[in-house]
Amino acid sequence: MIMVNFLTDAYDGGNFHEEQIWITFHPIKTSAKDHKSIYMQNTDKDNNIVSSYVTKGGILCSVLEYNNTNNVVVNIDFDSESIGNGYMMIEFIGIKWDKITEILDTLPFTEDNTDSQP
Repeated sequence: MIMVNFLTDAYDGGNFHEEQIWITFHPIKTSAKDHKSIYMQNTDKDNNIVSSYVTKGGILCSVLEYNNTNNVVVNIDFDSESIGNGYMMIEFIGIKWDKITEILDTLPFTEDNTDSQP
């Protein structure tokens, strides 16, 4: 497992809590073809929104928007010959949806380099 955290303007402005992106990558042994869904835990019953988004590269993302917290969790499950099979979770904190989709659209996953998804 690899976990990375990005903070926008934290070191320059001293605000470590405004905008954050957490990325977690887990290699998996099974093929995404065998997965029927991507697990997303919705523990809060306050009208959280579960949806999906397809990137410009054709990659399906499962999306969980936590209502009233400004947190969005995106899950991507994939097979790839170049980097292997994996599961990626990206948590966006304090970032608006239009900026989130802009970031997702820049991911280097495309239908051409990803063998399959659920």
